Formats: sequence, C-alpha cells, structure tokens
Amino acid sequence: MDHQSQILSLRDAASLINSGGDLQSVLRDLVLAACRHAKWTLGSIMSIDAPHGHAYVIVRHDPTLIQRTLPDRWELATSPSIVALNRNEPVYIRDARVSEEFPGYRREAFERDYRSVLVMPMNCVDEDGRPMVLTVVSREITEVSAEDIAFIGMIVHLGEIAVEKQHHLRQEKQAGERLQRALAAHTSLLQQALSEGSVAALADKVGDLLPNPVVVIDFHANLVVAGRSPSEAHFDAAAWQQAVGGALNRQIVKVARGASEARQNETLFVDDGKHRLKLSVRIEPMTIDDEVVGALMIFPTPLQSGQLDQMLLDSAKFALSVQMMRSFVRFRFETRSLTELFLEVVERRWREEADIVN
Repeated sequence: MDHQSQILSLRDAASLINSGGDLQSVLRDLVLAACRHAKWTLGSIMSIDAPHGHAYVIVRHDPTLIQRTLPDRWELATSPSIVALNRNEPVYIRDARVSEEFPGYRREAFERDYRSVLVMPMNCVDEDGRPMVLTVVSREITEVSAEDIAFIGMIVHLGEIAVEKQHHLRQEKQAGERLQRALAAHTSLLQQALSEGSVAALADKVGDLLPNPVVVIDFHANLVVAGRSPSEAHFDAAAWQQAVGGALNRQIVKVARGASEARQNETLFVDDGKHRLKLSVRIEPMTIDDEVVGALMIFPTPLQSGQLDQMLLDSAKFALSVQMMRSFVRFRFETRSLTELFLEVVERRWREEADIVN
C-alpha cells in the first residue's frame, strides 16, 4: 500500500471509528477498520481481567457465513494478550498452527482456519476499567513489517481517541443524571418540609435519599428516628431501629446534644446486650436562633461522595431545619400560651369560664 492510499485509509478509519453512537459501536468499528484497511481477515477486541486470569472478547469481526458458538473467554496463560500489555508492544505470531507458546491459538487456528495473528495493545480501558487489546488474524501466512505495524498502530490510536471520547461523554451523561436526581431530591425534600408533615416522616425520606445511613434527632419533640443500619454485619434495619429506639436512645441524644454549632466527628459505642462495636459518626447540628434544636447523625460509608452528594446533604439539612423550625415555633407558642393561661387563672383575669375550661 502506497503512502497516499494509507493516508486515505486512515481518513476513512477515523471517520468510521468516530461515527459510533456508543462505546460498543466504536469498538466494533475499530475492529472493522483494522481488518478492512490493514488487510486482515478476522479481528476482535478483548478486555483483560488480570486479577482473575482471563481475557474476554468484547466485539468480534467475523465475515464468515457459518453461525457457530465461539469462545468469549480465554485463559491468560494461553493468550498473547497479557504479553502485549506487559511489554506494551505488539505480539506477532507468524503461524499460529505451529506455535508452541500459545496452545489456545494453535487449537483455534485449525478450528477457524487461520494462520498469522497480530495482537496490538490499546492504551485505553473498557467500561469496567479493564485494559484492552486488538487482535487481527489472516487466512494465509502474512509477513508483517515495521511499516505495517506502524500503520495498524495509527488505526488503534485513532480508536483510542474515540474510546476516550465515549468515556467522557458517558461521564458527562452520568453527571447530568446525578444532578437531575439531586435537584429532584432537593425539591421533594422541600415540599415535604413545607407540607403539614412531621419530622419523623421527613427523616424517613432523608434516609431514603442520602447514600449514607443516618439518624435524625429532634430535641424539642424528644424524637430519634433511625434509617438504614450502619453495620449490616451486626444489625439488619429492623434490629438497628429497635436498638436506637431503646438501648442506644439516651447515648445518641447525649452525643448529639454535645455537638457544638459546627459539625464534628464522634465515636458511638454500641452495646445493646447482643453486640459491642464502635461506629464512627459525623454530627451535623441543626440550629435556630443560635440554639441547637436537633442533629443529623451521618455514618460514613466506604465509597464517599462528591459535590452532588454534598449538595444533597445540604438540602437534607435545610429541609430538616425548616421542619424543626416549625416544631420549634409551635413549641414556643404553646409554651407562651400555657404561661398566659396560668397567669389568667392565678390573677383571676378570665372573662369566660368556658374558655378557661377549653
């Protein structure tokens, strides 16, 4: 192939690879481009799961008309893929039928009628973060020059760019979806807080929306509401909620009351007679008029969040603060009303006896 033909082939390969609508399409077009423009017969892309010792076929180009079941999993011990990745250089098998180094390819070369094999490492990963290789084969023994490897390497490089583009698009799409979920959760929490609901109902909703197990404490309502278990190995949800409502209630309230206006990390010592363990917990105090009226107790999880989860946490705190403020105002109003009633009775200032009785 002359230089002009190679340039035209690379242009066509770039257009073909970049036309895919998703990662699977991009990889399928990459195999097709490598086979069509580099003059190979069959091809596939495999992802390498080194910790478990296997290579998995993701896409395959096979123009044969015979429909048959082909292996989709290879043991790395019989595959040149891991060699290509470890060395970061192509692996060329001139005749797979006589290769002693890779018996898996030797067996399949007879079954699928091919001879030469070229394995190209790819500087990109699949959707699960596993490295990939491109494998192409030919029916006849094919001599591969340094120029041939450079040419197919350029096709692979174009494919790597397209794969990275798909990864970025997928990440942007997922970020957009997470943002939409966070905004929807924010709206839902505010609607719940502004309705005629209770702190307990809002606490249940917060527990469902946040990724972390939480406990909500309302001091004025003398209320402690637990959600999911922070340690499923020791408590299921029902047992945890029972423990929080019973043996752990006083300790949780004490720890929450000890929190200042700023968040702080504490250790909760759990001993309900059946289990003894230490749980790390972060306390987010709820304040109204510089008075701590409640707290949100958050149990960390191994996978911690980013900005969107922090925004969701802030929304939960705001909604709980609004709901607790309503309870707080109602508590103060009722206290003031009872005080005024007491003074009216003591000072005999009432006008209607029926009103006093009511």
